[in-house]
Amino acid sequence: MFLSKIAIRLFLSLLFLLAIGAGVAPVNIAPGVPASIPTPLSTSEAGVAHTQAVIVPTADSATHSSPSPAVPSSASPTQAVPAVPKTDSKQKTPPKVFAPLPNYFISSAGMAEKKINIETIVMVRCAFRSQYFASSSQPWNEEKFRVGSGIIISPRGYILTAEHAVVKDSAPDKTGRKWKREDCHIVQTDQKQTPIVSVGYWGQADSPRFKKASIIFEPTEEEYAASAGLDFAILKIETDSNTPFVLLEPKLVDFREGAGAPILTIGYPGKISAVPQTLERFDAKFQKITYFENSPCDGTVKPCGLRYQATRSLSEYLNDFWKKTSLGVITPYFRKGFSGAPAFFKGNLIGIVTHGKSGDDPSVAGIQVNKPDMEDILTSYDISETLKKNNLSF
Repeated sequence: MFLSKIAIRLFLSLLFLLAIGAGVAPVNIAPGVPASIPTPLSTSEAGVAHTQAVIVPTADSATHSSPSPAVPSSASPTQAVPAVPKTDSKQKTPPKVFAPLPNYFISSAGMAEKKINIETIVMVRCAFRSQYFASSSQPWNEEKFRVGSGIIISPRGYILTAEHAVVKDSAPDKTGRKWKREDCHIVQTDQKQTPIVSVGYWGQADSPRFKKASIIFEPTEEEYAASAGLDFAILKIETDSNTPFVLLEPKLVDFREGAGAPILTIGYPGKISAVPQTLERFDAKFQKITYFENSPCDGTVKPCGLRYQATRSLSEYLNDFWKKTSLGVITPYFRKGFSGAPAFFKGNLIGIVTHGKSGDDPSVAGIQVNKPDMEDILTSYDISETLKKNNLSF
């Protein structure tokens, strides 16, 4: 009996030793990743679609950080799921690290605050006449006006505005009329923000505040691309050396960090009528750098029509509409007269408005305020580079 017990114990020990020798070979895995989860592919391996060569950092998606490893929803007992370290509530969030950008960018966080002088902002008005103006018994029907905004960028009276507000000729309309630019005038904003009638009744004399402006620069048809490209023009008025002005920011703004302040557009968006127009402001938030499909942009870094796209939620300003501020009244909705209006960030001139749209008109009873206003701003970088290319300095 005693020998039988010894035999049984030896037999069990032998089985135990055999079980140890039958272990599974080790599996090499990425550090911190369970054995059952494959190591993620790199960006190039994963076949991610790449954008064009132009760097277009956005407000929210431009950070560069590694993705967190995936953790299975249910792990088997043999899988070693890494422990998640406890977070100290007092621990500070580490600063975001951004990839360096080329030297034609400037960080928004590093831009100094500047004071905006509203006397640099102007209303731009150009008159256009049809081929029937001289012979018509009703010449007022053969004349029309375009009204926009602009900004003085030199003490010698050079003014920046949108090309489509002053473009010299247009294709024949439905009636066969061809409209040719006759002349352009500007009105400078005063410190009291005195309203101005952009277009009076036929025969009514203009305000003495109007000054005749000559056209100094317009883009070529290829550059302009039907307003999808370099949609800007340079006007000039006769003035003295004491004229207030604003310098263009020569670089693209990197809004990935420290944006904070809104992009502020200031101009005269009122309708063309005999009603006096007031200076208005449009406060928006940066969204992305983009360009229009039909622009000359081909992915290389050259002046081609890069835009800052910015939006404003109506609900954020609904209670402040028509409120007067030192930089104009808060506009209720985006309108065409903002074309050519200067766009400021921290008081720095970063471009001019070329396009935009209104979400909802709050003046309509019962409207639902849920669609944002949007504006496209031709960058001061594109404008500055184009002027250098054409050997224009002010």
